[in-house]
Amino acid sequence: MPYAPPLWPVSVKAVVLDEQQRVLLLENERGAWELPGGRLEIAGQDPGEPADDDPEGAVEREVLEETGWRVRAEALVDGGTWIHEPVPGRRVLVVTYGCVPLDTGRPPAVSHEHRRVGLFRPDELEALPLPDGYRRSIAAWAAASRRTEPRDASRTPGPVTADDLADGVRLVVALLRQPAALAADWDRPAGTLEWSCWETAEHLADDLFAYAAQLGPQSPPAATHLPFAWRREAPGKPTSVIFTDRRGGPQDMALVLEACGALHVAMVRTAPPQARAHHGFGTTDPEGSAAMGLVELFAHAEDLAQGLGLDWSAPAGICARVLTRLFPDAPADTAPWPTLLWATGRGELPGRERRTRWRWYSAPRAEHEAARPASS
Repeated sequence: MPYAPPLWPVSVKAVVLDEQQRVLLLENERGAWELPGGRLEIAGQDPGEPADDDPEGAVEREVLEETGWRVRAEALVDGGTWIHEPVPGRRVLVVTYGCVPLDTGRPPAVSHEHRRVGLFRPDELEALPLPDGYRRSIAAWAAASRRTEPRDASRTPGPVTADDLADGVRLVVALLRQPAALAADWDRPAGTLEWSCWETAEHLADDLFAYAAQLGPQSPPAATHLPFAWRREAPGKPTSVIFTDRRGGPQDMALVLEACGALHVAMVRTAPPQARAHHGFGTTDPEGSAAMGLVELFAHAEDLAQGLGLDWSAPAGICARVLTRLFPDAPADTAPWPTLLWATGRGELPGRERRTRWRWYSAPRAEHEAARPASS
């Protein structure tokens, strides 16, 4: 009898991180969480199932079937090949790929193969029943992704959306609700600004409220800022409509910011594409209004993080879309978040002078070329 070597089942798995660095996980029938993926099909293994020609295509197919998300397999994860024993006596060779999501504009869906699907931040993984091999793979791909973040327009297609804006609001509100933020001195300067952290957060809430309101009148659109009763509390301070009662402290400030952000998200989501909103840097459309709100959120979150002593960085994919929409003169070969900081005068890029004055171009996309400066 000819020798037949034993065959190991091979499972191809995917580490998929969204723009907030949350990892995509599935809960199986045993109550444990796992990476999406499945068995590598070989000829004759299953009647009617074609053999997989390559593991990359197999893992892309499995993620789509299990979560509804399209992904692109990028590379094998360092340390992501290991032996897993999901049940006693059954051993599987796991091969793990780092994957780029192509469908983060909608939530993942759970298939009949699993109980639940979820997106988890790194600090949420500790409490999950998750095999160590998966934990190592997630950490390795997250580290590799941070090292290779340069902007690639093909990976961040499409316009700035209401979902992008909602994500931005959620991230910044969560930043300001951290215990370290709530315990900090909000009278300290916000980064390099002359305003305090309290004044800067108040100004941010006011911006989101104003951008929402400007999308309202459409018969015809307002030709200038809406005639609210604007007021400035002292020379050099922000001119605002929205003020927060200081007796409630930072918790109430976060609440006001969340409410103003929700108003802006709702207006962007429901306004027709032809709607227009006045701004000094160019009358804009709903997409441009969302992008403007995100610049305010991310840039002022950086100011507040410096003033309050917090760690903060904005998601690369959203930053890339915002740069494409509002900053046509920004370099396209540098990482999106540092580039947005440079574009707003808050950071430096190699080989480029730090900006002391800056602006965006909020006119609709078709009018960008007319708005672009002659040279950058």
